[in-house]
Amino acid sequence: MIKNLIFAANFKNMITNIKSQMSAIIVAGGSGERMHASVPKQFLDLCGWPMLMHCVKAFVDACEGINIIVVLPSSQIEYWHKLCDIHGFMLSHQIVEGGSTRFHSVKNGLSVLPDEGLVAIHDGARPLVNRQTIVSSFRAAARYGCAIPAVSLFDSVRMVSHHSKSRPLNRFYLRVVQTPQVFKIGLIKKAYQQEFSHAFTDDATVFENAGNIIHLTTGNMENIKITNPHDLVVAEALLKQLRIESHTTHHHNKHDRDYYDDDEQDYNDFEYDDQEHGHGHKKHDNEHGHKHHHKHDHDKKHNHKHDHHKHDHVHKNNKDNN
Repeated sequence: MIKNLIFAANFKNMITNIKSQMSAIIVAGGSGERMHASVPKQFLDLCGWPMLMHCVKAFVDACEGINIIVVLPSSQIEYWHKLCDIHGFMLSHQIVEGGSTRFHSVKNGLSVLPDEGLVAIHDGARPLVNRQTIVSSFRAAARYGCAIPAVSLFDSVRMVSHHSKSRPLNRFYLRVVQTPQVFKIGLIKKAYQQEFSHAFTDDATVFENAGNIIHLTTGNMENIKITNPHDLVVAEALLKQLRIESHTTHHHNKHDRDYYDDDEQDYNDFEYDDQEHGHGHKKHDNEHGHKHHHKHDHDKKHNHKHDHHKHDHVHKNNKDNN
């Protein structure tokens, strides 16, 4: 108990020093093909806003002052600017041009960050990530070097072989991995110096392949990845329910709470209490890219009630060894 209290005190001091160095890279390179949509899925409407805007707002609400980087294909950047104008989207963020794969897009996003601090890498198709998942992931990454949110499986699962045979897997030991995946920037930058491999399904696999240890934390069940029309229907229902709950449940103002006061549930040292098992169980265990900066600023002039916002686009030539 005393050891935990000492760590908590030291941790809060450490967080005070790194809060200004927290960043989030939101990777949004979807095409909308599987959604049968005419626009990329990250721009599809979700309860009045494009999906991507929900992602940006989630991080801004969770971590005041966080540096937001949105990675988009070059062909989609102008459309994103138009959507921001249409919706009056004022949350400050920087735009970076994506690469030929998700791996290269993340690498481009990392290239604009300093080597110190923490970065959350998030899928632009996960608009329902909650504050606790974001905060606890940053907290764990500050301590362990990385934090990968995951949730339990409830369905039975089987592994299929190349010969049409299958065998059951014990779901008790399986987890569904989510984003944001949070890392110390210096470590994940080094990991992304590897050559690209099709085996890299997420940032955790890149990090692990570079010789690092993966640390799992608890995600939130609503944090689904939207890949097809059915997912969008589910997301809309979940978001509406979450909004109802937020109006009927008392919440402290975010400025009155410490960013890292949430209890961290840690899958690397987790007490299981599964009714199926009947007892608790502890498990141990572009050759030249262009960067675009996009900011909206509020200007109040001559006591008018109208807010004006502007885009600040900074184009820089960048060498990238993709």
